[in-house]
Amino acid sequence: MSAFFVDSSAIVKCYMDERGSEWMRAAALPDSGNDVFISRLASVEIVSSIARRSRSLTDQDAAALYDAVKFDVDNLFSIVEFNEGLATSAMAIARTYGLRALDAIQLSSALKLQSLRSAPGLPTLTFITADGELAAAAVAVGFKVIDPSQQEP
Repeated sequence: MSAFFVDSSAIVKCYMDERGSEWMRAAALPDSGNDVFISRLASVEIVSSIARRSRSLTDQDAAALYDAVKFDVDNLFSIVEFNEGLATSAMAIARTYGLRALDAIQLSSALKLQSLRSAPGLPTLTFITADGELAAAAVAVGFKVIDPSQQEP
């Protein structure tokens, strides 16, 4: 069993067919035994990504994807909520690493989660992202990083 904090660039691969989708879907499946954590913000980013790409989808297919995202956010993924403390941390991360605002929030969320998961016996949190700049910052703060688009299915 593994514990993954998955950013938006990676978790969207569960819903849209692109490089790394097969690996990401397998890692996020309930029967994988993995704990999958996302920022509350990721749910908005997933829907935004689907909406931007919906020109290539039928209305019915887009609606099914939106329903799947809602179901997974409510039932499958563990959510890291955004709050004032995360905002303060994200500002420092943005300043230090030059990340975009939403990426700084993602990394801040993972760091918060990591600090809460320090109990013995819990698997080490791995940061999953397909964003190179965010991956570099995550490595700089001590995370093991996996890019699903670089993984074999």
